[in-house]
Amino acid sequence: MRRSRYLALAVLSVALARSPARAEDSDVDTARGFSSSFGLTGMRELIDARAPRDLNVRLMTVASYDRIELSSPRLSRRTDRLRDELIGGVSVLGALEGGARWFPFEHELVLDRPTGAAATRTRRHGAGDLDLAAKASLELEPVSLAPYAVLHLGVGEPAVQESTQLEVGGAFTLELAERFVGLHANLAFVEREAGRRAFRYRIGASGVLVATEDVVVRVFAFADGLEEGGARGSDVFLDAGVQAKFGPYLSVSLAVLGRVLDGAQRPLADRATFGVRPGIGASVTF
Repeated sequence: MRRSRYLALAVLSVALARSPARAEDSDVDTARGFSSSFGLTGMRELIDARAPRDLNVRLMTVASYDRIELSSPRLSRRTDRLRDELIGGVSVLGALEGGARWFPFEHELVLDRPTGAAATRTRRHGAGDLDLAAKASLELEPVSLAPYAVLHLGVGEPAVQESTQLEVGGAFTLELAERFVGLHANLAFVEREAGRRAFRYRIGASGVLVATEDVVVRVFAFADGLEEGGARGSDVFLDAGVQAKFGPYLSVSLAVLGRVLDGAQRPLADRATFGVRPGIGASVTF
């Protein structure tokens, strides 16, 4: 009986040693190389305060689809938007990062249904805008802090062009469970054209499910809020997804999002807003 117990303990010890929770440090740290929407490391719009410890280069293409349904007593509007995102970024010295995102193709279909009148359709398409981003990471284990800036340049074709805006803020990350779990927060000031100002906040968590030499898988979820200056409420989106790396180069991602709080005061109230973001690319560490 005792021999059986000892044998069971030995088998359990071997299993734990081979489990993801006992992966090599370098395998866990590979998750730091996943790209955010801006080319900086992170999870879609949520910026990770950490940075890869080695030189890391990231390239990714993302197919972005959104449906926005708004309504009022006089009008209902549905917008279907399809965009291609080209994202690139680099991390150096374990602390400094730069990134960029360009929308080479955008197509938007807007369906308006006025009460008591015929519906109208409007189509817009063209090359879109450009984002430039930078971050400096300070790691004080288990906490990391990082000031960052994201500049959105309204340089796209007039049909799909958006206004230029600057987001300046700070990122916070707390590592738990031998660095397999991360708690993240972003707080930023947003300056828009015509003197419009807003505050943006993001808070969420990530977890590394698999961390081996060949496969790294991370899941995440976060809330993304924007409060316009002078407004009495916030727009809040909930994002969730998975990021994975296979072999030394290939990376894939899938994220979904939806508006969970329509706090901004606008003529049309939100009925349903959601999106999906599949992506594929490469993340190379030297």
